[in-house]
Amino acid sequence: MTEPTHDVLIGHTSDGIQEFDNPMPMWWLGIFWVTILFALVFTPYLAITGWTQVAQYDQEMAAAEAEYAPKLAAQKAAADQRRAEAASTGGAPSAADIDAGKALFTTNCVACHAADATGGIGPDLTDAEWLHGGSLEAITKTVADGVLAKGMIAWGPILGDEKVGQVSAYVHSLGGGQ
Repeated sequence: MTEPTHDVLIGHTSDGIQEFDNPMPMWWLGIFWVTILFALVFTPYLAITGWTQVAQYDQEMAAAEAEYAPKLAAQKAAADQRRAEAASTGGAPSAADIDAGKALFTTNCVACHAADATGGIGPDLTDAEWLHGGSLEAITKTVADGVLAKGMIAWGPILGDEKVGQVSAYVHSLGGGQ
């Protein structure tokens, strides 16, 4: 009786490479069958429980909204109060806001607008020609919403209303614009 060999040639070659007809290793077959069994159990489990990524996302978003809704409402109320105070004073920013805005400008804006705000990558903020309006309201809108088409990011979500107002007050105080 001859002993079976593990190296059984199929009988054809391709580019000088011979193919053997050997059985798959047992560990590979085991993983293959475990995967099939897992799929047969897990698929009905998903159908019965109704679990989906969308449901998990909705659940996590609801939890986040419950956690952060009071904080967002407080921030909105504070921003509304600041706007009301600014309107009652004629909209003129305070010296403290301008000083705080200068510090924020130095931290965040000098890379594009230069330390003296005369421009570089971004436009000159000290001249009388403004691309998006030189009023305090227009500057605030530009800082908050950005100008993505020209490479300026929206600073509103990063800095928040108060700091956007401070930066806008400083930029407006530079004397450029209307």
